[in-house]
Amino acid sequence: MKTSKKTAWRLCGTVCAGLLVSVYGPDLLDNIRAAFPGDALHAAALRGCALATPAFNRLDPDDRAACYAMRPPNEVDLSVSAARLHRLDSDVVQRQQLDRYLAARNDQRD
Repeated sequence: MKTSKKTAWRLCGTVCAGLLVSVYGPDLLDNIRAAFPGDALHAAALRGCALATPAFNRLDPDDRAACYAMRPPNEVDLSVSAARLHRLDSDVVQRQQLDRYLAARNDQRD
């Protein structure tokens, strides 16, 4: 019996989800929420640890605890991150390159 690619991907996704639940158990959602916090201060601290340490694993609770001990979440990190984002948004050269790319892509569609 032949199966379509869509069915095969669905089966693969179901198996992967089952493996994740079996490994992490019922704490899976709590672990994901802790690894990707909604709080901007904690998110900035984790981002800083990920940039500073290539081996940092934000899904590991011990790594997160060590990160918070090494880089306590504070307003300074958040303001520096906001300044970098603002600088990227106001970069004229980057905006011009994006406009050229979008124009070329629209020309290809026509």
